[in-house]
Amino acid sequence: MKFKIALVSALSAALMVPMSARADDACTVVLCLAGNWRNISECVPPVKRVLRRLMLGGGFPVCSMSGGPGNSASYAHAGPWNCPEQYVYYLPSKDDECGRRMCRYSGVIDIRADGKHINRVWWDMSGNTVTEWLADGKKMVPDQIDNQFDADHAEWEAAAEGDFCRGR
Repeated sequence: MKFKIALVSALSAALMVPMSARADDACTVVLCLAGNWRNISECVPPVKRVLRRLMLGGGFPVCSMSGGPGNSASYAHAGPWNCPEQYVYYLPSKDDECGRRMCRYSGVIDIRADGKHINRVWWDMSGNTVTEWLADGKKMVPDQIDNQFDADHAEWEAAAEGDFCRGR
């Protein structure tokens, strides 16, 4: 509950700053990613700017994440072995009957708050994202979660029965 109040307060304060002052405000982006950013109109432009920067090879912005230790955001590339199973696909290959293992997403942004890993935001080169809400995040901000990640996983599990390449 403490985190939820802090998130709402910090996000409200960050969003009240004039647009020119927050064009690349890393903390605003982190706060937006910690919530359901697509449903907060003030979050869409800065998050899309950061995703565009990542797509062009730029780094993830740095935010001091005030509020003490245990708050952080980190970025990593997604790849064939760092990818949620429901987003793995295979490109045809003459050397392997399953093909070359690929990931639909290009990178992942991990968000931690109050020392808890709350979510992972997976993004692709077109600027699409899906948020993987982890157990602590689901408890902290239950009204903010978007269940697309879980729905995609359930659909993948139902369709993957008998798939020879699954889990390789």
